[in-house]
Amino acid sequence: MEAKKIADLYFPSFYQRSENYSFPCHLLYSHLKHLHLGACTFRPSPEHTNLLSSLATLDLSNVILDTNNDVESILSGCMNFECLVAGAEKL
Repeated sequence: MEAKKIADLYFPSFYQRSENYSFPCHLLYSHLKHLHLGACTFRPSPEHTNLLSSLATLDLSNVILDTNNDVESILSGCMNFECLVAGAEKL
C-alpha cells in the first residue's frame, strides 16, 4: 500500500500568547497544495520557498513576514497558484 502525501497544512493560533511562534519551515515539502498559517512568524529561506512550487492556496492570518519579498518569492515559483487570503499581516 502506497502512503498518501498530505496536501494541506493548517497551523492556526490555538491560544492567545503575547508573542507569535516561529513557523518551523522544515515542515514544508514539495507536494504541498494548501497552506494556512495563523498568528505566527513566517520566514522561509530560499530553499524552503522552492518547496512551495505546487502551492495552490496560501492563507495568512496575523502572520508576521520580514518583507514583501517573502510573499513575492513564495508566489513567484507557484505555477498552480489560485488564491491568497491575507489578514492583518505585519511586515
